[in-house]
Amino acid sequence: YTRDEGYEMKPYRDLEVKSAFSEELAESGAIGYERLLEVDPEIIVVHWGIGTTGDTDSFSASAFREQYVTPMEEDEVGSELTAVIEGRVYPGAYGEQGPIVNLLQTEMKAQQLYPEEFGQFDPEAFPEVPEENRLFDRDRVNDIIAGDL
Repeated sequence: YTRDEGYEMKPYRDLEVKSAFSEELAESGAIGYERLLEVDPEIIVVHWGIGTTGDTDSFSASAFREQYVTPMEEDEVGSELTAVIEGRVYPGAYGEQGPIVNLLQTEMKAQQLYPEEFGQFDPEAFPEVPEENRLFDRDRVNDIIAGDL
């Protein structure tokens, strides 16, 4: 549910993302494939998906695919989901984030949800983003962090 306050849902709020689920359903935290198929979202975002893969703090596209996407593709009901069929199952933002991480995750969500406007999300390249698709100037942010205002 994307309207919750706090930093965890900030990238979704900033991009005005609407959830396909009711607040009550979203609060349960788990949903079966049958119920998910009733809603049949165009996009599935695995909450915290960016931080639950790999052996380090870095994102692993292959581990994400193995842990989340492949089981959906191999499930009799999960494989019928529009998002799975169309390859639109994405890692969600990491819940614990400060302002810098929020910038990167908002950029990631923008690419996943609005590729025609912000460029296509490339999980193999993440967190690298082509310069023309960046939502913020990395050098300027670095200068600000260094105190060069």
